[in-house]
Amino acid sequence: MERIELFTTTYAQARSPGWKGGNIKSHRKFSAPRHGSMGFYPKKRSRRHRGKVKAFPKDDPSKPVHLTAFIGYKAGMTHVVREPDRPGSKINKKEIVEAVTIIETPPMVCVGVVGYIETPHGLRALLTVWAEHMSEDCRRRFYKNWYKCKKKAFTKASKRWQDELGRKSIEKDFKKMIRYCSVVRIIAHTQMKLLKQRQKKAHIMEIQVNGGTIEDKVKWAREHLEKPIPIDSVFVQDEMIDCIGVTKGKGYKVTDLAVNFNFGSALNSDANTANSQVTLLILNLVPLNFNSYSVFNFGPSPGVTSRWHTKKLPRKTHKGLRKVACIGAWHPSRVSFTVARAGQKGYHHRTEMNKKIYRIGQGIHTKDGKVIKNNASTEYDLSEKSITPMGGFPHYGEVNNDFVMIKGCCMGPKKRVITLRKSLRVHTKRAALEKISLKFIDTSSKFGHGRFQTPADKAAFMGTLKKDRIREEAAATASAPAASAQT
Repeated sequence: MERIELFTTTYAQARSPGWKGGNIKSHRKFSAPRHGSMGFYPKKRSRRHRGKVKAFPKDDPSKPVHLTAFIGYKAGMTHVVREPDRPGSKINKKEIVEAVTIIETPPMVCVGVVGYIETPHGLRALLTVWAEHMSEDCRRRFYKNWYKCKKKAFTKASKRWQDELGRKSIEKDFKKMIRYCSVVRIIAHTQMKLLKQRQKKAHIMEIQVNGGTIEDKVKWAREHLEKPIPIDSVFVQDEMIDCIGVTKGKGYKVTDLAVNFNFGSALNSDANTANSQVTLLILNLVPLNFNSYSVFNFGPSPGVTSRWHTKKLPRKTHKGLRKVACIGAWHPSRVSFTVARAGQKGYHHRTEMNKKIYRIGQGIHTKDGKVIKNNASTEYDLSEKSITPMGGFPHYGEVNNDFVMIKGCCMGPKKRVITLRKSLRVHTKRAALEKISLKFIDTSSKFGHGRFQTPADKAAFMGTLKKDRIREEAAATASAPAASAQT
């Protein structure tokens, strides 16, 4: 009764005209902070598909020579179980489940060395030395059409290594690099042949070499020419890194499509048909023909509401409600760039910082004559299983090379190239310095509600499937006549 009286009193207060809260009606607030960040403006399509490293970590000569970045390919996500080491926290030494992203990182190959000098206007490339041999997937990057070209890229650069005069000029370039340059970077490319992708054209990038003196850097770069560089020589477990890439594309969001189409018999005339085809080509629409009429599938075009997450207008708003009510004053007589507008959504260049590495796993390899593929087992889960879930990662496939497991998500769809960079900051927080010990890595099917971790678990629970039994019986009947003929 007390609760009912309290509610009645409150409702009576709300209905009274003197109550400051006003009447209880559905409405929206028109006063609100701006929606969306201006820090990422302009929101337009990225000019590059691969994430660009715009700043490398600061060099420290006291550390050994090392690379500062690497390239990987996003495979998919899964989850892990671990016990966090956070004294004083409620979840200390208790099992927690966290989402992780798997990025496949096959070894990269060094094919060049670049030396930079400092100028009043910034760094300037002084010398570039290319390797003698370059793979086909690397040279494909320098051609638009590989099959129609003459495939003569870097023939002059490789000839320098073949005669005495050319080798002397290369030695001279390396000495100049040691004497004048202050920054040394290598040119490395990925190995597309190791990946199960259709793409044959490798991704190439410059990676800065940090640590040691300039002579040590040049020596290290020269020793690694034409040699593969694995991921575990660049990053270590429990390290905080940055992910650079391009987000998943969502298309060009528009608000209004005021287009007049002539339906019915009028569409059959040549002039109207030509005009309609041109209009469809501009708007990228697909006509769905039903008898003599054409229905055009515009699809969802939420525009500014989806792109900037602005508030929807009230239901009875004239001419649409997924819009911005006021786009500015009368004067100045133009729309400010800070006003939320419809346009490109997704496929933006982004840098996500402070991603913790949970595991750097080796790919499927052979050791002492045995094939090792248990890169998803832990101290608590000793089952023989690889990081590839049952049925493979959706829209990606199997991960057979080295991989990096990072906490949380990262930008881009499956197969998107991701640039991994060493962190620019010096981390001192306890969460960044925490040692990670995984208890369990989930490898169940990601295509549905997976129940089994390995095919052996599924076979033990389900028994022999009918299709397998039929195949075994057919093989047995086929081998029986051959065995009787031999006897």
